[in-house]
Amino acid sequence: MTATPNYSPKPPRFASFFSVFCSKVTKSSRRKLAAFLRKQPGFIGKIIDDGKVQGVFRNDLDSMVTAHMILGNLSGATQQSLANRSLTLTALLGEAKSMTMARISR
Repeated sequence: MTATPNYSPKPPRFASFFSVFCSKVTKSSRRKLAAFLRKQPGFIGKIIDDGKVQGVFRNDLDSMVTAHMILGNLSGATQQSLANRSLTLTALLGEAKSMTMARISR
């Protein structure tokens, strides 16, 4: 069995940056943010496709649907950490990762 690749950057740092960025959104930065977010599913989808080829991820996955599911989990974890300060972003992202890997791994 092939080891699962670790593609996770330091999410809490990104989430903090993202929260600050969103709080200072202007018309120009909104367009830049939208362009950035439109690229993310394709980037994640390619990682999933690579994992399928390597035999790490299930072949029956729809890579783009799964990519959007992953982004939804990340967004939800960030939202919940802001809504309930007793839940750390690190813990929520760890759970989202575990749930995702259970779904996509062979």
